[in-house]
Amino acid sequence: MNCWLMSKIDIIIHYIVFIYLSNHKMLFDVLYNALLIIDGELFCWGYNFDSKLGIGSDEHKNYPIKINHNFDNSGVKLVKCLQHMSYILTNLGNIFACGYNIHYQIGSGNDFIYNKFTQNQYLKDITMIESNGAFSIAISSENKMYIWGHVFKTYHKYPIEYDIQCNHVYKLVCNNGRDSTCVNKIIIWTDVGLFSIDDTNRSHKKIYFDHLQSIIDIVCNITHVVILTMDNKIYSKNNTENFFHQINFDYPL
Repeated sequence: MNCWLMSKIDIIIHYIVFIYLSNHKMLFDVLYNALLIIDGELFCWGYNFDSKLGIGSDEHKNYPIKINHNFDNSGVKLVKCLQHMSYILTNLGNIFACGYNIHYQIGSGNDFIYNKFTQNQYLKDITMIESNGAFSIAISSENKMYIWGHVFKTYHKYPIEYDIQCNHVYKLVCNNGRDSTCVNKIIIWTDVGLFSIDDTNRSHKKIYFDHLQSIIDIVCNITHVVILTMDNKIYSKNNTENFFHQINFDYPL
């Protein structure tokens, strides 16, 4: 039997998540609700907890409706749905967010709940953003990392810069926790190694992995980090283990 080449892995806890990207014309993310970009137009539908659809109200929608917002007129690079909030990252590197903000996840300097997409005025030229609903992280075009929200057992109303001391960040990964009661974890995949930040380790800690150059994708949840490599192998480690071990499958991948 021929092996299937995997290019993406994900860890899902409690919620179903689906993401689709094709030819830069369609971006799709769903978690109880959906945000869909088609040829520059933004549509949304589903549950609207804390006004996370960004339509100006908390009314649930059982059919797609268009969101009338031009953002910065540069087009949308990324859409991200969380349990009670949503993010938009534009091609110019601006972040727009709406919904739940009690723990300052939007990074606006206040804890207002926004029922329309609002731009983060403190961050510019962002190339990458990740969030788990309790806190958010971003990388700028100058390779600077910013963190805000409930992280390191405190509340950051505004984005703060955090030094990661590397030349390039390939991916940011947050654990799948959905509220501030979780152990907040960030995995940073860089050109000089893998690093972890969590509430028990207030500075980044190196994660040892012998096949750094072969990584295709990396995900994590509250307890585990999982890596997919170019040779179609999956490695995993939990919070108590120092090294990764290969996961063996009865079915050939």
